[in-house]
Amino acid sequence: MIRNRKVQLGIGLLLSALFLYLALRPVSLPDLAQALQTVNWLWAIPVVGITFLSMYLRAVRWRWLMRPEGNFTAGRLFGPMMAGFGINSIFPGRLGEFARAYILARGERLSAAAVFATIVVERIFDSVVLLVLLPVALASTRIDPGFTISYGQFTVTHADIEGLAHKLAVMCGVLSIGAVLMMWGPSRRLVQGVIARVPLVPRHLRDALVRLLDNFARGFASLRDARSWVVVTLQTVAIWLTVGWSFQVMAYGFEGMSM
Repeated sequence: MIRNRKVQLGIGLLLSALFLYLALRPVSLPDLAQALQTVNWLWAIPVVGITFLSMYLRAVRWRWLMRPEGNFTAGRLFGPMMAGFGINSIFPGRLGEFARAYILARGERLSAAAVFATIVVERIFDSVVLLVLLPVALASTRIDPGFTISYGQFTVTHADIEGLAHKLAVMCGVLSIGAVLMMWGPSRRLVQGVIARVPLVPRHLRDALVRLLDNFARGFASLRDARSWVVVTLQTVAIWLTVGWSFQVMAYGFEGMSM
């Protein structure tokens, strides 16, 4: 691991520049500059505040999920969480989720698998709440069946949006089933028994996978009572309402939008 902060900063800036270039390559820069000149950037001030509120609510939710591992404050969890979101902004594949689990686990001497399990729980709740809010949003917003928007070589249609919603539903279902199976002792022990008997796999690797499942299950320990499910659900709804609120407020900065 690179420990020199100047080298880390340099690598971060280079990667940011590279991915920014790749993101903007299909865009006409003169058209982009002209569009940005029409934006009323004063609306960005409240958006920043709302965004930080949303992030803080995420830290509060993570604190609740981390209860079995220790009594953490939302402020203590805020740093690793923001580091993870920063990495997500640079690298594909949601690598920041693994990074924040590693950062917190290393700093607090916790099981990385148990910490990562709490992040999986977050994604499950996010998916479920978004699936509930999506029909509400679509019902209140008229989308022309012939809707098409192009971005460079990419094109998004009304059918693509419907397909994305379907894939999100499937992903949510798979994650939920997997979480329940890992929380339920008999099914977890069954999987562990199968892993322990897999041939041609070194014994130390099989033992490590068995321990990994136990540590992973610990991450779900905070959701073993009804009150926890209700609290985390309400926190997740609050998070996504503030995210939507920030988008709505920023939209007022563009021409043609009004309160």
